[in-house]
Formats: sequence, C-alpha cells, structure tokens
Amino acid sequence: PGPLVVVVKDEWPPTKQTSIEAIAASFVPPKNGSAVRLFNLARGVKFAGLSVGGRQLADQVQYSLGSKWAPVATGQQTFSATSDTAAEGAAAGTPLASAPFAPPQAPEVFTVFLLGDKGYGYTLLPQLDAPETGPCKPP
Repeated sequence: PGPLVVVVKDEWPPTKQTSIEAIAASFVPPKNGSAVRLFNLARGVKFAGLSVGGRQLADQVQYSLGSKWAPVATGQQTFSATSDTAAEGAAAGTPLASAPFAPPQAPEVFTVFLLGDKGYGYTLLPQLDAPETGPCKPP
C-alpha cells in the first residue's frame, strides 16, 4: 500500500472510465543506489523505452503501463525516452524526449512519466516515489 498518482489519458475532459488511470507510487526500497521505472502515458506511442548514458533501462513499455524497476546510479544524469516501434511517423528508436534528473540515494526511487502526443510534443517528467513501509498509517 502507498500513495497513488491519478492521471487522465487519451483526452481532456475524460469521456470514458478507461481515461482515468491510478498508478501506485510505492516501492520496496533499495539497499543502495537508486531505481527508476518508466510509465508510458504518451498517446500514439505503442511501446516506449528508457535509457541513460547509452544504457537501456527499460524497453517495450506498452502505452498506459509501466516498466519493472531498474537500478540506476545516483548523481545528475540525462534520461531519454524512445519509441520502440515505428509510431506516429517516427522510426523505432527515435528519441522522443529527455530530462536531466539527479536520482535520489537509497532507499529512495523515482518514476519517469512519458507524456504527450505527436501534435503537442512529448515530455519526460521524473517524480520521486513514496516508500512502501507496510500498512498505511497516515500521521
């Protein structure tokens, strides 16, 4: 259990129940380093990937789903999202968006959200996650 990130996908205002997505923002804390996952919320990008410094962290992340957690070094880095398929007129492997971010030290992790569409452009939004510490006990 942990906090949720609620997103609206596909269109605004939402016209169907499937346009609202609840994403668990909790994780099992790593012992050292940090970890990242990609959520592909970019309309028209059927499958996305995430890399940093030429190292692939996630691939084949289907639209509206997230990747597994990938270990990542701490310190300022630039994360890049790519299209894993020929989508919206772009070839597979085409960079869609990038964002500089300094991953937190253990036991913290973060999620990178790929947002947007071809008409408005794509953006990569890194966000810290909340640690999973057992049963929900609000202060």
